[in-house]
Amino acid sequence: MGPEVANLIAGLTDAEIDVWALFERDAHGLTGLFPGQLVTELLEAHATLLPRVVEAIRRGLTSADGREQQAALHGAAALRSEVDLTTELTALLDAVPAIGGTGEFIDLVARQPIAAPATERLVDRLAGLRLEDGARDALARLLVRQRPAAVREGLIAALGQPLSPDAVAMQRACLRALSPVGVNTVADTLAGESVDVRNRASQFFYEVLGGNTDPGRYDRWMALHTRLLLSLDGVPARPYESPDAAERRRQLAERLTAMTTAAPAPPTKAPEVVVLATPVWLDALRIPEGPPVALFDLLRRHHVTILRSDVLLDEVEVALRQLNWAADAIGSARDRIIEATVTGDPKSDVVALAKAAGLDVVYSVGPSTGQQRDDVTVRPVHELLTLLERAPIA
Repeated sequence: MGPEVANLIAGLTDAEIDVWALFERDAHGLTGLFPGQLVTELLEAHATLLPRVVEAIRRGLTSADGREQQAALHGAAALRSEVDLTTELTALLDAVPAIGGTGEFIDLVARQPIAAPATERLVDRLAGLRLEDGARDALARLLVRQRPAAVREGLIAALGQPLSPDAVAMQRACLRALSPVGVNTVADTLAGESVDVRNRASQFFYEVLGGNTDPGRYDRWMALHTRLLLSLDGVPARPYESPDAAERRRQLAERLTAMTTAAPAPPTKAPEVVVLATPVWLDALRIPEGPPVALFDLLRRHHVTILRSDVLLDEVEVALRQLNWAADAIGSARDRIIEATVTGDPKSDVVALAKAAGLDVVYSVGPSTGQQRDDVTVRPVHELLTLLERAPIA
């Protein structure tokens, strides 16, 4: 348990801890904690509080206070055991229909019991919404978790005919959410279709995977093109790769191989490189006196390299624009991130950025934590903060 939470319950027995009072203070920004940190650390040190913590989350989800609803979403995402919150999530969606269009809500639905009738009803409601990019990606992850076979079949059926723009966007999200094995299954199934269908599928894979942007992505597309039993005549040229870039790719492959055979690092050792997702940067920019101060101070003291990409910078910029930040303030924020970070793969999202660097974790806040894609797990950023606090400074 970190010192912030320890101070909140100092001298109290489990029976004396008023979980709802703590939850209310946290929801209204009076604790100085990262979203979800209160729930994680309370349960880490006081496992017997689980029933009362779950009750506080249920109460927050059905509260009329938007801040308590949001805190409950973060708290529910921080629960380590899978707790069925479908009744409360349904009530929240009924009361605030717009919340169904947020990635945070959809990611939390994805954590509910698979194939349970109440979960299926929620999935049906969300599947019928027209969503923006971030929420659409979250819905694709939800559908892949709840109905993987249906996603594969839908993708196969969609590629057999011309698609509307909305359908194309959703199928792109589904393809990104599928595991490599799932994508291979789609390609193998389509291999028996007509040449026109297979060519359409190959072009779709090429565009979604970004085959024209990176040699590694091109190689992945070429493997799918081959599975579709298509000719190699007239295929796009492989993107140029400089000798230096090829050498870096070779060294990265060696490091990844070494990581799979090396003994695990001691749990108290600070990481050398980290990737922070967009929500962490937004907290740091919007709440300069809040929890991010301690995090970035410790990252500097431990000489931890923070990676960035152009995709990450663009996501932060779009989010700040939606928050009505002025253009000069957005430019200044972008400069602050660039100053504090080192460029990784410029065209990658945070998961691909971490994977390219040989990392298996990205740090974020909110209900997206706990998600896994391409062997990279999204973990709560307060876990990184706790790790840094406990690690000796070299």
